[in-house]
Amino acid sequence: MTKKAEKAVNITVDVIVGIIIVFVLFLCVNVITQKDKGYTNIFGKAYFVVQTDSMKGDGEDNFESGDLIVVNILSDEEKLNLQTGDIITFYDSAITGEANSLNSHRITAVYNAGTTSVTYTTKGDNNEIADTYAVQASSIVGTFSKNLGKIGKVVSWFSTSTGYFVCVIIPSFLIVAYCAFNLYRVIRDNKRQKAVENGVITEDMTEEEIAAAKAKERELLKAELMAELEAEKAAKDAAADAEGNAGGEDKAKEGDSGLQTDEDGAKSGTDYTEGEN
Repeated sequence: MTKKAEKAVNITVDVIVGIIIVFVLFLCVNVITQKDKGYTNIFGKAYFVVQTDSMKGDGEDNFESGDLIVVNILSDEEKLNLQTGDIITFYDSAITGEANSLNSHRITAVYNAGTTSVTYTTKGDNNEIADTYAVQASSIVGTFSKNLGKIGKVVSWFSTSTGYFVCVIIPSFLIVAYCAFNLYRVIRDNKRQKAVENGVITEDMTEEEIAAAKAKERELLKAELMAELEAEKAAKDAAADAEGNAGGEDKAKEGDSGLQTDEDGAKSGTDYTEGEN
């Protein structure tokens, strides 16, 4: 692969990894923030996957199960001034029994309009009767903005264990693998640069030529190491031989010294005997 092609591949991979990182971070933030409020505020908007057909119909503002709807998040003041016909998203514990369960229905009546105690009656367009409980302004999240269609099914799939594995675990593994590959590449390039500086290889060598040059260098290093070991062994053997020869000479000298002592003793004994006679 040429340097130009390798650079293009690296740029492409970096872009893909960047997209994966952003996507994974978005999913993580979405999961964390949804635990408390049931939704994520993204620049003043929230996105919800429709779970039922209570708002199914032929109108432009109708939606059904599997759709992804966009909701404009309202301020406290805006929640006090809603009108009949507005579609609102609000907390409705009657659906699942959980405090952060959300519902999206149309306002059919307004009570105590313009006051802080305003309440709203709501009803699903596809339902026969209105909702049982009046909606307090404090329970409202926002108003319906638009329907993005069946993309909601894809978003719901992200929340499953399979979707989490595919969209979070696998991308995370790929990011780690990519970082490990980059580390290997940096180490390899550094070794190659040192080899170029030491004259082992040249910049224009192919991978096969580099491998052959490195193999030759390893053989030379091995030969030099063996030669050093042989020289060291020979030096040790010579030292041992010299030490052995020195020990033999010392023993010979000690033998000569003992012999001379015996001769002197014998001579002294002879002289003593002759004196007595």
